[in-house]
Amino acid sequence: MTQKFTPEFQQSIIDLYHSGTSANQLAKDYGVSVATIYKWTNKSHTAPSKSYTDDDIKRLEKRALKAESEVDILKKAFSHLRKNRQIKTSDLVQFIQDGGFEVKLATTLLGIARSTFYSLVSDTPSQRMLETRAITQAIDQLYHDANGIYGAPKIRFLLKQDYHLAVGIKRVQRIMAAHGWRSITVKKYRPATNHEAIFDRVNVLNQDFRTTNMNQKWLADMTYVYTIKEGWTYLASVMDLWSRRIIGYAYATKMDANLVIKALDNATLNRQVKGQRLIVHTDLGSQYTGFAFENKLHELGLIHSYSRKGTPYDNAGIESFHATLKKEEVYVSSYQTAKQAKMRLFQYIEGWYNRKRIHGSIGYLTPVAFEQK
Repeated sequence: MTQKFTPEFQQSIIDLYHSGTSANQLAKDYGVSVATIYKWTNKSHTAPSKSYTDDDIKRLEKRALKAESEVDILKKAFSHLRKNRQIKTSDLVQFIQDGGFEVKLATTLLGIARSTFYSLVSDTPSQRMLETRAITQAIDQLYHDANGIYGAPKIRFLLKQDYHLAVGIKRVQRIMAAHGWRSITVKKYRPATNHEAIFDRVNVLNQDFRTTNMNQKWLADMTYVYTIKEGWTYLASVMDLWSRRIIGYAYATKMDANLVIKALDNATLNRQVKGQRLIVHTDLGSQYTGFAFENKLHELGLIHSYSRKGTPYDNAGIESFHATLKKEEVYVSSYQTAKQAKMRLFQYIEGWYNRKRIHGSIGYLTPVAFEQK
């Protein structure tokens, strides 16, 4: 089945493209073909040629003269520091190696004899040191690619999967501790309990989280996102419990039934749900218990399951997602407008959570990879 994309998804890709992200990078991050991206943006692969005026050339010449002056100042300042032995030659050699710079040019600019460079490089470190260096570099890459989110267990798993490095958990922990690399932790969701029954709202799910395939049990919920200029805004999400994938979501400045219905519509866009015994579990919020949402479920032939009053443990999966979203994105960001928040939420859900963030509960796979295996 050809994958369908919501208008909001398409507009977000267009906005990211126009902000400078390449079509190839967008295709890699969001699972859309390059041809489709160019179709959406109405752009050709060939960038228009640019002609330079006399004023342009004068500006470029002025910029080049300024750059030459800046380089001359930096070289003189660096020479002064070298004379006062404030920079070690060994540190400069390591700098050249780590940066992958051309040796002849780099040693000339930094005032190091090439014979000295090669002499220091030839002092071969131990195998253990080389191994630790390789592991540290790999951990550094994995940790920062994940924006500081992953702790030692997930880093260890990725070291083996992506780098074929079999490393003990204690060694990973020591290296991360030595560099101050700590994961962003999410406080475990512990809802208050109130077992009072709501007799006309049946808890079909009843904390049975077992699934054998997609489109058997979905969880839905809403959360709040604060913006500086527009105040509180709202995100409604739908998760497939089987893969933990966020299959539908909607964002708005108003919290009403239209928001949760739109999230459900987006969830069903690429899912064949009619005729299946699909449970949709929600809390007892008025947006989910009102006529409009109930009628929508009835039209689709879906079974509505409700959390018990004050006991939303059945919805812990989607509650956990929203807590993770807050810790990893919302609480470390500051949104001026709803438009800015909407773009960042799109990047987090579509570009990170569904496609790149591994989950221990599904064998350290991403939700998309788990569905495709």
